[in-house]
Amino acid sequence: IRPVSDEDNLDYEENQDYVASGTIDGYDYVDLGLPSGLKWATCNVGASLIYEIGDLYAWGELEPGLDYSPKNLNDISGNPKYDVATVKWSSNWRMPTESEIKELLLCCSCEWVNVGSCYGYKVIGPNGNSVFFPESPKYGEFYYWGSTSISYSGVGVDGAVGIGALTTLF
Repeated sequence: IRPVSDEDNLDYEENQDYVASGTIDGYDYVDLGLPSGLKWATCNVGASLIYEIGDLYAWGELEPGLDYSPKNLNDISGNPKYDVATVKWSSNWRMPTESEIKELLLCCSCEWVNVGSCYGYKVIGPNGNSVFFPESPKYGEFYYWGSTSISYSGVGVDGAVGIGALTTLF
């Protein structure tokens, strides 16, 4: 799960391609220069380095694991009962919505790279700043949770976005 924040606070990693723009409540973020001004976390919940996958969660669950109990919700972004980023980090962090993930994909360029012996996508914002999204070595997939629940059927393809009850695939 990759948190986002609307907050601003200036103050990263040994790799010069990935430099934090600031820190909010002890967690680094990158300002990618997106039209919304949204800040993306430099690493996933449960990770301390950009190339670590972090903890794995079922959608809307607050503890690591893949056991899922169905929820009748449209959007859990910032909801302290279901948003793991808000609960684990702070109320200044939350899961990105479907529209925020679409903004990331539409406004940024992506490159498949290797960082810290982990493959993933380097996402480069309009301002040249970048953030790294590691692939899950356990599952060999490239999925990230968003906060918005949508129905989905079929198999994802490169560039497809499935959010919430599914995931995001670059």
